[in-house]
Amino acid sequence: MSCSIPPNPDISGVGVRSAIYTQNILCFFPVVLHLWDGTITELELDGVKDQSIGMLAIAFAILISTIVQARSGGSSPRITNYHAAIILGLSWINNTSTWIWFILFVHHQSKLAEPTPAAFRAWLGRLAAPLPEVFATFDPGWDRVNAENGESIPLTTLPRASKRIRLSLQRIWHFAARQSVLTLGSLHLSVMDAIGIWLWLNRSDFGCDPQLAVIGQGVSFSSKSLRIGSLIIYFVVLVPGLNLFPPFLFFLAIHIGYNALRARLARDRPGPGLSPSIRGDMDVEAKGEMATRPDSSADSESDQDPGSAREAARTKSPDVRALIAAPIFLVLFNAMFVIDIERTIRLNKGEQSGSSLSPKILPPRTA
Repeated sequence: MSCSIPPNPDISGVGVRSAIYTQNILCFFPVVLHLWDGTITELELDGVKDQSIGMLAIAFAILISTIVQARSGGSSPRITNYHAAIILGLSWINNTSTWIWFILFVHHQSKLAEPTPAAFRAWLGRLAAPLPEVFATFDPGWDRVNAENGESIPLTTLPRASKRIRLSLQRIWHFAARQSVLTLGSLHLSVMDAIGIWLWLNRSDFGCDPQLAVIGQGVSFSSKSLRIGSLIIYFVVLVPGLNLFPPFLFFLAIHIGYNALRARLARDRPGPGLSPSIRGDMDVEAKGEMATRPDSSADSESDQDPGSAREAARTKSPDVRALIAAPIFLVLFNAMFVIDIERTIRLNKGEQSGSSLSPKILPPRTA
């Protein structure tokens, strides 16, 4: 490698990295405390949302600083491929805050009096529920400009297109303000992706060819496979709003898959191969469901299929134990990026000029 990496403590400094690592670790403590009692209240959910917004604000500052420095570096950019790779790794870690909030949101929705069933169709409907309200003014048959105030306007007196667009933008703004953690998380992900695409499409604009750590293994930045794989990932999660669906669907798949497995076990007669805890859980839930039914008699209980009772109990109250395991996955996800970032720094230690890792030795003063 024939290049010299300029120092940039604002990007790759130990202080910046330590601050992000620390706040990321601390954000998991409230999650553990909230999940400990098995219930996520609205107040606890709002607290995690405020925490996530604070983390995303810092994350935005780092991305904006990266863009400004990259555009103002001239012929000797302060942001090299090395710095950009570290920033992207830190940004993936910062995105964890949005995913933590979503995990707790699913837990909260699964414990309501009328919980959201553990099914993809139900959750897609739940996530897409605000969209008709947001984009209602673009409906050709729209005849209600101010539905929330009960004011109806005939089709013959509809406002001009500019006013309809303005009303739609107001609806979008109000929705974004209500769901601020999702809005900021999605925008942060899009800005991060834009930087990633900019980097991988214009590698020559960012200086030399450093060594990067990918899952602990050193890879040259000029690797064609690394470039193609990175571009695919960043293009997939580029569009605001839509970029939240891949991670959300992943965690929903864990939650729904676990409940589907338990429902399958409930339909089958528990055999001796099942553990006593699973048999006990299913029997208790089945009996509880039958006991809460009005006008139930001993004869009807004896004639009822236990499997259907257990499945009804599952449908009414999804099991949330898989959601407790989801933060563990996020911890491992972040640990992988921390290891890769620190290993990348060590792989390029000899190429850093004037940095804290490779201090510059000044020549002796002469009289």
